[in-house]
Amino acid sequence: SQDAELAEANNLRPAVGIAAIQLGVAKRMLAVVVPNDEDIDEYALVNPRIISESVQRAYLKNGEGCLSVEKEHEGIV
Repeated sequence: SQDAELAEANNLRPAVGIAAIQLGVAKRMLAVVVPNDEDIDEYALVNPRIISESVQRAYLKNGEGCLSVEKEHEGIV
């Protein structure tokens, strides 16, 4: 959904990632696309573990970026 033409052609909502379970695959896998100032970073994670966390707050300007959240939610999500 990060590509405007593909998003419009396929009626995709804005999102930054998708988990395998959202596609009906019961595996601990996900894909993430993170646009930055100069390029786009793409990641595929398998069996991810949280090993640290940031104290800095982060948010998406356009709201929730998870495709499993159907409704818009205002504020930091």
